[in-house]
Amino acid sequence: MVLTTEEWSSFAGSNGLSFKIKVEANEGIWVEKEATPASCFTFSTPTPKYVKNPNMDINVCVNKFTEMGLNNNLQEGETLEAFCNGIGTIYESTLQERLDNNNFYSSELTELETAGIITNTGYTTSITDYDTSCGIDVVIPSKINTEIVTYTRNSNMDINACVSKFTELLGEEVEEETVDTGETYEAFCNGTGTNWGATLQEILDMGDEGFGPSKLIELETAGIIVSNANPVQAVVRKIGDKVFANIEEWKSDYIESVVIPDTVTTIGSSVFFNNQLTSVIIPNSVTEIEFGAFNGNQLTSVTIGNGITSVGSRAFYKDSSSNTGLTTITMDKACSTMSGYNNWTSGNNITIYGSGNEVCYSN
Repeated sequence: MVLTTEEWSSFAGSNGLSFKIKVEANEGIWVEKEATPASCFTFSTPTPKYVKNPNMDINVCVNKFTEMGLNNNLQEGETLEAFCNGIGTIYESTLQERLDNNNFYSSELTELETAGIITNTGYTTSITDYDTSCGIDVVIPSKINTEIVTYTRNSNMDINACVSKFTELLGEEVEEETVDTGETYEAFCNGTGTNWGATLQEILDMGDEGFGPSKLIELETAGIIVSNANPVQAVVRKIGDKVFANIEEWKSDYIESVVIPDTVTTIGSSVFFNNQLTSVIIPNSVTEIEFGAFNGNQLTSVTIGNGITSVGSRAFYKDSSSNTGLTTITMDKACSTMSGYNNWTSGNNITIYGSGNEVCYSN
């Protein structure tokens, strides 16, 4: 039976929202575990998760993507109508795939959401680091309370200061490839002109993709723009590469146990490298386990949920010093749905079972 985690009850953490969860054991017993405080982790900047609006007006969608130039250089058989309906591709990608792969600028996403073409289902984040002083038994929170920072043009700015700052940042000469003919920093600062074909606010709406973090700080310090902190709750979707890796000169404490919530979809490469994990439960939400994720542990029990679609090589590497006692891996999925089993461990005396105790691989 695949073990799962569920949110049990929430409580106010010292930095963000943490949760108590209940973990279902094989015997059907539920054990309460308090999530490790969010303050113990470093998280990526929250990003909105967009999905195609099934109730969109197709004509509005076609017109909007035509306006955005997505109809240029269509491949044979591709149409904006099919793309908007979710049954066709543009440049061989569906609308949802383009959303999932972050193929749109922030300002474009705002336009598409305003037009009713896509819907924001909430914010997601990734874990990028862990403070080992928080303990060797880790219960990863499923979501956190945090904030995103947006910027707006300061309507009370000193225009001369704005012109001077952009002259300093972008150069005194107005170059054809960066500023169109007739554009001036005065009009750009006043909000009546454009630069790079976009107004100041439009570039700010691009976030880091516009001016970049360091320039945004400079512009705010100069009083040209104003930052706004917006509270959001973000779901933890990924555990980033090497977050818990115990590499000399990086970490000094070994992780002995971990609970992965059923919000996580990706476990990055070498995440738990060189720790002391003896068992791990991969929830149904996880679709991808990357290279060497659990290499260098002492695993004797591995259970993988039914959502898995990809397991990287050496994810559960076994040799004379890594996962030496690992003899079985259990997956709640038909063997035929996966491949490359021999690369999961690259070790001997391993049997991988699929649903119904079907043997997927044995050596």
